[in-house]
Amino acid sequence: KVFFVNVGDEESFVRKTIKELNITHPVIHDAYSTVAGRYCPKEKEDLVKLPMVVLIGKDGIIRYIHSG
Repeated sequence: KVFFVNVGDEESFVRKTIKELNITHPVIHDAYSTVAGRYCPKEKEDLVKLPMVVLIGKDGIIRYIHSG
């Protein structure tokens, strides 16, 4: 499955962008960085560049990360 996670934007902006770009994949609005925090430990958050692609296996293990 493919889905997007938005971190840091207002929900109204996210909804508007989804509509304008005709995004058809599910979008998770991660207002409190819950999802982001699960896959990016605090000690490494200074290395994160958005946008970021994270491929996660069915077992929940990260298989690939591309940042920037």
